Amino acid sequence: MVLPDELSVGERRLWEAFAEGRALDLRAGDPAHDAVREAGQWGPERHIRAEVVARLAHGEAQPSPARSAVLRLRGARITGRLGLRHTRSVGPLLFEECAFDHPLDVTQAEIPSFSLEGSRVPGVEGYGLRIDGDLNLSEVVAGAICLFGARIEGRIWLVGAHLSCPDGYALDAPDMALQGGLYCRGCIAEGGVNLYGSAVAAGMEFDGARLTNPRGFALRAHKKCRDRFGCVLQKQCAGGWHVALRRRNRWPIMAERRHVGEQGGVGP
Repeated sequence: MVLPDELSVGERRLWEAFAEGRALDLRAGDPAHDAVREAGQWGPERHIRAEVVARLAHGEAQPSPARSAVLRLRGARITGRLGLRHTRSVGPLLFEECAFDHPLDVTQAEIPSFSLEGSRVPGVEGYGLRIDGDLNLSEVVAGAICLFGARIEGRIWLVGAHLSCPDGYALDAPDMALQGGLYCRGCIAEGGVNLYGSAVAAGMEFDGARLTNPRGFALRAHKKCRDRFGCVLQKQCAGGWHVALRRRNRWPIMAERRHVGEQGGVGP
């Protein structure tokens, strides 16, 4: 395998692991130091430039015979802006407990499967994103995540995620087509969730989630969702809606609210 000369030691290890279909774990073994919130203290041996990730996604690293190219990276700090707009990734992109310095742009990208599990990222722009498998955002700490018009053949996992957007929806996913389920157990969405016009083929889980939006709807969905699956609102909690699973319904809640303190309902 021929490696580019300008790669750092960590980037060379990632390049080789990608081509061989192996995971690369850059954690130091100290749980306190490895916590993703401490990424600013990680040394350069754990830094991976975004442009290197983009080159791998475009297929510059040729996989070894009988190996499938896959990026599995844990405990890295991604420096620079990762732009994969209109990219057709040659393999899955799986980041775990990574820290991104800048928002990700995967607008109209095509990715076999995509994971940011346990990572910290300022935001994700995924308008028109196409994913053949799952989108795993469990335990992520992120700004706004846009999935407007996304087409996802698997499931979306937002279990334990914490999303926050001061001037829009924390999860903005109108006109999305999801072939699997949307799993948001214990999710916090400061800015609310927009699913208006979206189609979720399986079910949704929001048990234990907290959705808040002082500017508008905490959870916005089309009327047909209400008619098909019904809704339940357990109680108001911490200035927003605290939602729980309704056992007899495949979708637990389609609740909307316009202002803090007002009774919410489903519409329009």
